[in-house]
Amino acid sequence: MPCTICKTWWGQSAAPGQCEQVTCMLCGTRQCKGNGLSRGTCGTCHYGMLPGWYGNDDSLPCKYKGCTGRIVSRYAPRKGRVCREHFIRIMGAESEYGRMAKVT
Repeated sequence: MPCTICKTWWGQSAAPGQCEQVTCMLCGTRQCKGNGLSRGTCGTCHYGMLPGWYGNDDSLPCKYKGCTGRIVSRYAPRKGRVCREHFIRIMGAESEYGRMAKVT
């Protein structure tokens, strides 16, 4: 039976009829883990990482020199892996994505 939330057959491990639920590390939206079928990227904000996908290891360093922040995005323009503070700096605090990242 397909997932009652996302209507896919992808992740039936959590409970019959339901995918495993994960939270985007950038925007904080809860979603089915299957939403990240594009290499673990959030299906809502398209920049954040979904935990549990290969390559989404939040222990990797932010690409800004000297930063020890936990990475929340692998696809920030010009840098790639960045923490929340640097993502907001790159995207602009008043941009749609900057405001979204500040909420969580």
